[in-house]
Amino acid sequence: MHLQGMHVCCKQGSETQVSSRKMPAIAVAVGLGCFWLTGCQDPADKLSSLNETERSESLRAVAQRGSEADVDRVAEFAGQDDAVASTAVRCLGTMHHPKAAETLMMLAESAPRPAVREEAVLQLGRVAGPEAIPILEKVLVYDFDPRVRGAAATSLARQNALVDVPVLLDVAETDTDVAVQGRAVGAIEELVGLRFGYDGRASAAKRAEAIKRIRSVAVPAAAALYDRQVLAGRFR
Repeated sequence: MHLQGMHVCCKQGSETQVSSRKMPAIAVAVGLGCFWLTGCQDPADKLSSLNETERSESLRAVAQRGSEADVDRVAEFAGQDDAVASTAVRCLGTMHHPKAAETLMMLAESAPRPAVREEAVLQLGRVAGPEAIPILEKVLVYDFDPRVRGAAATSLARQNALVDVPVLLDVAETDTDVAVQGRAVGAIEELVGLRFGYDGRASAAKRAEAIKRIRSVAVPAAAALYDRQVLAGRFR
């Protein structure tokens, strides 16, 4: 009986030691599980937050994933009436999925809010390919908001749209907003690499004379640059 008792005690002691050795491993596993559950949440979970900052941070996180479904999710917020809308458009500009550029072109042309159209136009100049140029040309001439038209001029320069120098000159000459005229001249200067000393504060007559002089220099300069870049293989 005594030996049996010792055997039982040894067995129980051994099991206790084994259990005590398992405890740290179990604790680590539980901790990692908690970390996984709390640290790997879907970034889209906070898109419905009432906090503007949280929604913006969630949009950026979703944009980083970059799937087609994420493009759709981010685009939904371009219609909101607060700063989150502009954040959503900027996020689309960071996404490399082809649908992101398509969505930006749609927003640039038809978003109801001028601020959203303006941001979409600027993003197209920064990240889109030449397929965006026809949209930018249309916005430059027809958008009713001068800030959006001015943004289109800037984005055409960023797109290296040398063929649009005559269109930009027409806008610089005829647009109803002096600021847009100035941005059109600035875009031409960037495209051809020249400075014309244009003064947007001058009288209408002097501005018209200045545009006439600029046209005589900028159009042949743009044509020469275009031909040179074709030979270099930049255009086809």
